[in-house]
Amino acid sequence: MNQLNSLLTIIVPVKNEEKNLPKCFENLEPFSHVILIDSESTDKTLEIAKRYNREVIQFKWNGKFPKKRNWILKNYHFKTPWVLFLDADELITKEWLIEAEEKLVNASDEIDAYICYYN
Repeated sequence: MNQLNSLLTIIVPVKNEEKNLPKCFENLEPFSHVILIDSESTDKTLEIAKRYNREVIQFKWNGKFPKKRNWILKNYHFKTPWVLFLDADELITKEWLIEAEEKLVNASDEIDAYICYYN
């Protein structure tokens, strides 16, 4: 897990996710690089992010391309070589952590992305 933390930034795109964020952030406790990209939430989403000391980037969608996932990939300078988009209601398991660390530590320069499927 130590190597994975230095390789991976987790982005949580949200709008009004106060219900799911506490559990999401608790699950992501071991990660240093967690970014909440918010679409002008009106609930307690921002208060929760502040309580967990997570970086928040506001995104105002103009109804056109790019949406927030594409926008952050083009406009944010990441400190890690890999990015994971995780919805606020999705949780990372220990098994996933083990597999992700193995794949990312051993990834060749020819691999640009992985697709993760949830059961």
